[in-house]
Amino acid sequence: MKRAISLFLVFSILFVSAFTYNIPVFAAENKGSITLSLDSNRIKEVGEIITATVEIKDVPNFAGCQFNIKYDPTVLQPVKSNGVPYTNSTPAEGGTILNNSNYGFLTIGHHDLQKGELNFSKSYLSFNSYKASGKAEESGILAVIRFKVLKNEATSIKFADTKFMPGANSGVYLFNWDGNQIKDFTVNQPEDLLGPSSVFISLDSDKITQVGQIIKATVNVDNMDNLAGYQFNIKYDPEVLQPVRSNGVPYESGTIADKGELLSNPEFGEFSIGDNDLKSGIINQGKAYLNLNEYKNSGNPESTGSIAIIYFKVLKVKDTTISFAPHRAMPEAIEGTMLFDWNGDKISNYSVLKEAKLTAEEIVELPEIKSVTADKSSPQYEDTSITWTCDATGKDLQYAWTIKKDGNVVENKDFSANNTFTYIAETAGTYIVTVTVRDAYNNMVSKESEAFVIIEKEIEIPGHVSLSVDKNKITKVGEIITATVNVKDMQNLAGFQVNIKYDPTILQPVKADGSPYKRSTFPEDGTLINNNEYLPIRAAGNDVDAGIVNFGKSYAYMNDYRENGVGESTGSLGVIYFKVLAVKPTTLSFEDTATMPGAIDGTMMFDWNANKKNNYTVEKSVSIDAEEEIIELPEIKNVTADKSSPQYEGTSITWTCDATGKDLQYAWTIKKDGNVVENKDFSANNTFTYIAETAGTYIVTVTVRDAYNNMVSKESEAFVIIEKEIEIPGHVSLSVDKNKITKVGEIITATVNVKDMQNLAGFQVNIKYDPTILQPVKADGSPYKRSTFPEDGTLINNNEYLPIRAAGNDVDAGIVNFGKSYAYMNDYRENGVGESTGSLGVIYFKVLAVKPTTLSFEDTATMPGAIDGTMMFDWNANKKNNYTVEKSVSIDAEEEIIELPEIKNVTADKSSPQLLGTSITWTCDATGKNLQYAWTVKKDSQDIERTGFSSSNTFSFTPEEAGTYVVTVTVKDKYNHQVSKEAASFVIQANENPVKDKGEISIVLDKNTVSQVGEIVKATIHVKDLEGFSAYQINLKYDPNVLQPVDANGNPYSNRTAMEPGTLLANPDYGPYTICAHETNKGILNFSGMYLFMNDYKADNVPESSGTLGSIRFKVLKLEDTTISFEDHSAMPGAISGTILFNWDGNEFENYQVIKEARISAN
Repeated sequence: MKRAISLFLVFSILFVSAFTYNIPVFAAENKGSITLSLDSNRIKEVGEIITATVEIKDVPNFAGCQFNIKYDPTVLQPVKSNGVPYTNSTPAEGGTILNNSNYGFLTIGHHDLQKGELNFSKSYLSFNSYKASGKAEESGILAVIRFKVLKNEATSIKFADTKFMPGANSGVYLFNWDGNQIKDFTVNQPEDLLGPSSVFISLDSDKITQVGQIIKATVNVDNMDNLAGYQFNIKYDPEVLQPVRSNGVPYESGTIADKGELLSNPEFGEFSIGDNDLKSGIINQGKAYLNLNEYKNSGNPESTGSIAIIYFKVLKVKDTTISFAPHRAMPEAIEGTMLFDWNGDKISNYSVLKEAKLTAEEIVELPEIKSVTADKSSPQYEDTSITWTCDATGKDLQYAWTIKKDGNVVENKDFSANNTFTYIAETAGTYIVTVTVRDAYNNMVSKESEAFVIIEKEIEIPGHVSLSVDKNKITKVGEIITATVNVKDMQNLAGFQVNIKYDPTILQPVKADGSPYKRSTFPEDGTLINNNEYLPIRAAGNDVDAGIVNFGKSYAYMNDYRENGVGESTGSLGVIYFKVLAVKPTTLSFEDTATMPGAIDGTMMFDWNANKKNNYTVEKSVSIDAEEEIIELPEIKNVTADKSSPQYEGTSITWTCDATGKDLQYAWTIKKDGNVVENKDFSANNTFTYIAETAGTYIVTVTVRDAYNNMVSKESEAFVIIEKEIEIPGHVSLSVDKNKITKVGEIITATVNVKDMQNLAGFQVNIKYDPTILQPVKADGSPYKRSTFPEDGTLINNNEYLPIRAAGNDVDAGIVNFGKSYAYMNDYRENGVGESTGSLGVIYFKVLAVKPTTLSFEDTATMPGAIDGTMMFDWNANKKNNYTVEKSVSIDAEEEIIELPEIKNVTADKSSPQLLGTSITWTCDATGKNLQYAWTVKKDSQDIERTGFSSSNTFSFTPEEAGTYVVTVTVKDKYNHQVSKEAASFVIQANENPVKDKGEISIVLDKNTVSQVGEIVKATIHVKDLEGFSAYQINLKYDPNVLQPVDANGNPYSNRTAMEPGTLLANPDYGPYTICAHETNKGILNFSGMYLFMNDYKADNVPESSGTLGSIRFKVLKLEDTTISFEDHSAMPGAISGTILFNWDGNEFENYQVIKEARISAN
C-alpha cells in the first residue's frame, strides 16, 4: 500500500510540472459533489450483479481524483464487465470524463481484495492543453464498478478513509487543472444494501421544500415469511415534523397508523395499538393477527409489502431523518423492530434499513409586484384620502413607499409589513406613488403606480330634505302608511336630527312588527349613516301623545370616515310606519322644537368635520288624502266532488270549494238522507274529505267567511252511495312444479295460490309434509329453520304498505307455518286498489327418498278458527270466511334409470410433436349424468401433475421440459361411478426461443363523440389472452373539469366506489374481492381486484383469460375533447403504464400490451 501513498505525490508532481513556472499545491475554494450510487438497494440472490457508479457534479476545472471504496469481501466480489474477478491492480471501467486522449490520461487501480478495499486514481496528464481548451469537465461519471453477490445477506458499499490517503474527504481526493487539491466538496454515500428479508421506510418525497408540506412515510417488509405481527419504534424530530392522519388531524398518544397492504385481512382478526410519545418524537406501533390458526390454515402467508403508513406535516424547512430506534419497552428488538410469524415465533434473520433522510431544499422565488392600485379613480378633489394597495408575491414581504407631487417627493414611508399606503392630497396636482418590496432574502423590486390627478374643489351644491309616503290616500282603518325621510346632495353627510309632527288621532307610529312606538323607539334605518366601520350612533326622543317623532343618528368615527374620502350625500335617513286610526285627510311635517336650537324647519344636518350644515332647503310637509274603501262580499262559485256519483260504500270523497274574497275561511256540514252526520269548523282549508261507509244520499254545505266577517253558504249536488256488490267466493290451493319424484336430491317447488280473494291484506297457512321424504330448503339449498320464511309470492309485496312476515315451522314434525300482512292497512284501503289473485309464497322441497307423498293444508291448535289450515284477512283486518280450500296435492314417485359413464375419446388440440413452451389442451368426449373430470400427466412414465375433479372436460398444460407426455382422464358421474382413459402419447421437443407472455388490456368506450353536457359515456376495461388471469390493480386518469365518474343511479363516485362488475374475476366460488382508492378531486381512479381462493381457482383448472374487468360511467361536465387513460402512480411501483396484472400462481404478467388511452371528441 506504499504505492497508494505515492499517488497523492504523483498528482502533485503532474500538476506542478505541467506549467513553465512553479505553482504551489494549495486547497482551492470550490463547490461540488462526488456521489457513489447503487443500481439496487437490496440483495435478492447469489450471483446477481450490483452496479456502483462514481459521479461528480459541479466541480470547477476538475482534472483528477483518487478515491477509496470499502465493501465486505465475504458478501461481495468486484468483477469486470465480462464477469472476470478483479485483481489487486484492476483499473476503473467506464466513465464519461477524464477520457479525452488529446490531453493524455492516467488510470491506476491498487486494491486489497482480502480486506475489501478498492483504491482508484484517474487524471489528465497534459494540463496546459486541457486548461487552454477552456472546456473543463465539471460533471460526469468517473467509474462503473460491478460487484457479484456471494452471500444472500445485508451489506454496504461506501467511500471510506484510509491511512494511505491523509487529509482525504471521506476517502476522496479531487484536483483541479491548476494543480490544486479541491477541499470544499460534498461526498454523497449510498444507503446500505438490504438482505433478502428486510424492513425499511420509504418516503414519497426525499426533499422538504415548505412548511405545511405532507411527507408520506411507508413502513415496508420484504420477503418476511409467514408474517403475522409486528412492533416498531420510529424516531423523528418534533421541531421539524408533526405526525398527522391522512385527513391532516394531528396524532395523539394512542393514534394508530394508517393500514398498509399486509396484516389487513379482517377474517384473521386484526388487532392494532399505538403508544406514541409526541413530545419526544417517538411513534411506537404494533399490530397482529389474533386468529393465527385460521391464518395459517388459509395457506396464504403474507411476506412482502407495506405494514403501516404515517403522514408527517413539515413544521420547519430543515434537514432531518425518520429512523427506527431502540426503545426500553422493546429490549430484544432489532434496530427498533420486532416481527412475528404465524406460529407466534419472533423472526430474527432479517436486516433493517435504519433511516430515511429528508433534505431541506426550500424553493426561493423572487418577489413579484403584480399591481399597485388606488381605491379611488382619478381625478379627485383636494383633501381626498387615497389608499394605494400593492399586490405582490414572495416570502415575508416588507413594503416601503414614496409619493411624489408633480415630480417632487412629498412623503416617504419606511419598510413595514403593511401593503397599503394612505395619503390625503390637500392640494391640486399630479401624484405618483412608488412601492419597493423586500422579501425574507433581501431581494427587492419596485413599481410605480399610475399618475393620480387631484383637482380644486367645486362649489358645493345646496342640499335638500324631504318627506315621502308610499300611499297618498287613506282607505281603511288599520292599514299601514310608510313615511321616509330623504336627503339629496347633502355632501359628506355624517349626522342628522329631525323632528316630525303628525296627528295622533289619525295616525299611530308602529314598528315593523306592529307594536306601537315608545319614547325611545328609533325608526327603521334608511340607506345613509349605516356603515358599521364608522360606528353609527342612534338616539330617539318621541312624544307619541303629542304626535312627535324625534330621532337622530351620527357616525362616531368621523376621522376614519373623512380619511376614507368617500362621503355620503343622497339617500334616506329613516323609515317610519304609521298605522291608520281614522279614515281622514292628514299631514306629516318637519316642525321646529325648543330641543333643537338652530334647526332649519325641524332638521339639523352635520358634515364629516362635525360642522352643522346650513346650505340646504327643506320640503316641509307631505299631505295624505282619505277615501273609504269599498268592500266586496265573498262569493262561492261552485262546490265539486273529486268522484262522480254514485259510489260504493266505504269510498273516500273530497269536496272542493271555489270562492272569491279576502282572507277566506271555510266551515263544512255533511248530511245523509237529510240528517247531519259531521260538522267541521272554520279553517283556511277549502277542501273536505269524508268516507261514506253506508248507503244513502249525501249533501255537503260549505260556509265561507271573509276578513270582515261577511259570510255566505252553498250546498253541493246530492251524492249517492250504494251497497257493495256480493263478493265472489275465493279459493286457496297448493301447486307443485313436478308431479313425480325421480331421484334423491332433486328440488320440488310448491306454491301457495289464491284466487278471487277480494282486498286481501294478510294471511297465515299451515302446510303438512312427510319429513322422511321431503326437506324444505331455501333457494341456496340450506335447510329451513324454525323462523325461515318461504320465498315471496306475487301478493302482499307492496312496500308502501309495509308487509310484515313471520314463520313458526316445525321441520321435525313436517310443518311449514308462515304468515304475512300489510302494516299500513289504512293507506292500502284508501288507495282503493285491492289484491285478490296470485301466489302467497314459494317453498322449495329437497327429495330425501324416492316415494309417493302429499303436501296438504292442515289445521293446528295455534290457528283457532282457521279453514283447513288457512286464515285470510281483508283490508279492514277482518277474517275472511267466504272461500274454499283445495286441501292437498299428491306427488308420485318413479326411480330414475342410471346409465354408467362412458369415455368415447380423449383428443389434443395440437398434433405431436410440438416445441417446448407450447400450451396443449386435451378434451374428453364422454356421456353420463353430471360428469366431473380429473387429469393426470406423466412424463417419461413419471407422474408430474394431477388435478382434482371439476366440471371442465378440458385440460391445458404447458410442458417445461422436452420428453414424451401421456395424459389420463378419469370421469366420475353424480352416482360416483368412475371410468378412466389414456390419450395418445405426446412428444415435446427442445425450443431455443422461449415463449413470452402475450395479451392485452384496453379501455373501450360505448361512444367516442359527445354532444351535450350531462351525457353519459361508459368506459369498459377489457383484458385479452392472459391465461390464468387472477388479480389486477389499475390506475385511470381523467380530467375532473370535463368528466365526472357516476354510478348506475347517476350518483357521483366517492373515493371507495367500485366499478360495475365485468365478466372476469366474478366466480363466487373463488372469493372475488375488490378494493378502491380514488382521488376524484385529482381525476384519479384506482381499482384492485383478485380471487382470494387462488388455490381452488387453479385446482379447478378453468383459467380465465379474456373478458371485462368492469365498467365506469362518466358524466360530461364540459364540452371539450378529452381522454381516459391508464397512468402510472407512486403507489404502484413497477406497474406497466398504470397496470399490474397477475396469474393464478401469483406472478405478474410481464410482456403484455397496454392500449393506453381512449379519446372522446366534443361535437
